[in-house]
Amino acid sequence: MLASSTSISALVSTRIYPNVIKTDSAFPAIAVSTDSMGKLGCDDAAGVKMGRIQIVIFASTYAAVYNILTAVRSLLDEYSGKVSGVGLTIIAEGETPDDYDEVSKMHIKVIEYEACAQVSA
Repeated sequence: MLASSTSISALVSTRIYPNVIKTDSAFPAIAVSTDSMGKLGCDDAAGVKMGRIQIVIFASTYAAVYNILTAVRSLLDEYSGKVSGVGLTIIAEGETPDDYDEVSKMHIKVIEYEACAQVSA
């Protein structure tokens, strides 16, 4: 979803990575990870999975981090729909405090979401 958003692509280009951003990457960039996507024993044979999604934004200026954060939140906050045939509901959990890494000289912001996915049987 992030990679197909024109507003996010305008800010980070194709720099959306799974899990981590390598130190030699160009910035700004986004890392996306999931945690505990476990199956819930309800509904139909395909089942429902629920878990946490973490979006980490890195940029050289606070303004860039904030602009990317705003674009991500506009796309994902309270999202409900289908992605590649999977029913998906995303609920905003919150943000971590603003961060700055002295070594890389990067501003960092983390957004956490709860996600519920249902594959049609």
